[in-house]
Amino acid sequence: MVVYEFYLRNETNEVQLVGILLERRKDFERISSESILRWGKEVLGDDVNQKDIFYVTMTVDENGGGMSSQSSSF
Repeated sequence: MVVYEFYLRNETNEVQLVGILLERRKDFERISSESILRWGKEVLGDDVNQKDIFYVTMTVDENGGGMSSQSSSF
């Protein structure tokens, strides 16, 4: 299972986890960095600078084997 961890960088350059999105789309052609970041922007609102939002793609083993990081988008 794929999840995206969303982070926000504040004025003092500290990074804060602000949300986790579970990927439910079955059509992988619809998944893009822009579509993932669009969700983050919707959750955080229009006041947030898009340069301050980034996400990390994680794979979660559904059989209890743990998590692993795949990539990140800055």
